[in-house]
Amino acid sequence: KSRFTYIWFFNATSDATLAADFRKLGKAACVGESVNDIRDFLEKMHEDWLVIFDNADDPKVDLSKYIPQCNHGNVIITSHLTEAHQMASLGFYINFPDLEQSEAVDLLLKHAYENSNKDNQQLALNIVNALDCQALAVATAGAYIASTATCTLSNYLFLFKQKSKQLFNYKIKPFEGYQNTVFSAFQLSFDQLSPLTKLFMQICAFFHHTAIPIELFYHASAFTGNDLLPEEKDQTSLVEKLKHFLSLFAHNRTWDDSVDELSHLSLTKYDTNAKAFSFHSILQMCVQETLNNKDTVCHIAQLLLAHAISYSIINADYKFQWKLTAHVDSMT
Repeated sequence: KSRFTYIWFFNATSDATLAADFRKLGKAACVGESVNDIRDFLEKMHEDWLVIFDNADDPKVDLSKYIPQCNHGNVIITSHLTEAHQMASLGFYINFPDLEQSEAVDLLLKHAYENSNKDNQQLALNIVNALDCQALAVATAGAYIASTATCTLSNYLFLFKQKSKQLFNYKIKPFEGYQNTVFSAFQLSFDQLSPLTKLFMQICAFFHHTAIPIELFYHASAFTGNDLLPEEKDQTSLVEKLKHFLSLFAHNRTWDDSVDELSHLSLTKYDTNAKAFSFHSILQMCVQETLNNKDTVCHIAQLLLAHAISYSIINADYKFQWKLTAHVDSMT
């Protein structure tokens, strides 16, 4: 039994979605339908209620206009924004990591309505590893298995490779309490990025998802097109696209700015010691699905990687090249 007398969910994606949800509550409570009406209603309701502001990922939305100003009641805000912790009471900010393997397996089997025998545990483990233990992706996979007659724990990964975008767009049924798909949840944040950072992220989607050194881009920025390898001579269109991509950053901003923008929306994690950033593998798959010209962007990423590599024999270059091994392997 919940300790809360009432629980309300508000879609905090935008001012429009918040206003719409506030109107619904006002109409149901017969207290008026404006934001101020509902906020006053909550401030005067001296009970142990809970309000959840979900998907508060737009920095332009001022949540303070919607949060009741009182010493009773409870407020939860879910957000990818790094500054969201500033709105939390001291000690009440929680950063949710990905699930542990065992947690992900349990979640998958729960949503798939499958028992947890040894064979199912192993099949589930293979699936959650492919999904990198991302909670929404795991829950969605389980729900899809449960509701699709021809999909099982045994063949889900085969289907996932064949139609990942369709599976990422699968919506868990409304009664399960969450309206976003894996892809739409990603798209909410992706749409807020500047055009340059979107392009930056799309190119990065073809590297290995971990430990992408920021130094890679500074090395590649020296590329002029005058030092083409023999096999690149007939790739003039791709070479020009790479030169254009590099020139955009040279003229307008640094690579660090894009990494900061991605970090701001929790789309990447930056390691200050290694000076490298990482993506969740599910995010990379979603990014690739935003592309109509996937092969072209992949080839641009390959060219960028090739021209970030120096052929000198000094020790520093060897160390840098070693950092790129996983990224080279991911493109072969």
